[in-house]
Amino acid sequence: MKILKKILFICLFFLLIYSSLYSQDEEKVKYIFNQIEKGLNNSIVSEFSQYFFNDTYISLVNGITGYYTANQSFYILQDFLSLYVPFKFTFSNISTDINSPFVTGSLKYDYKGVRSTARVFISLKAFGDNWHITQITIK
Repeated sequence: MKILKKILFICLFFLLIYSSLYSQDEEKVKYIFNQIEKGLNNSIVSEFSQYFFNDTYISLVNGITGYYTANQSFYILQDFLSLYVPFKFTFSNISTDINSPFVTGSLKYDYKGVRSTARVFISLKAFGDNWHITQITIK
């Protein structure tokens, strides 16, 4: 009976630790998504550029598509947002499941005086203790 109690106690202990780590990761993911939203709304890529992965997939409405380093991703999005100037970005779906977090939304932008809307998909992935943007699609 004492062994069963010890096993039960150990299981509960590890469950509490796991749930605490899981909620910390969810909070990190939410924070990163908030930084992305803030950056896209204000055309400030530096708000979220520290989360670029060295193999980030980018696909944009202007035809740019491919895998880019973190540095290339920064400049590609900075150039894109200087031409396709956002005036409203909102998330329509947020999944903070730590196995595959992503957001979808719409970006309303002005391009050479013409207002348009693009659909947005952004995904994250954990590499060690750090979260990185693995995909940005604005189409």
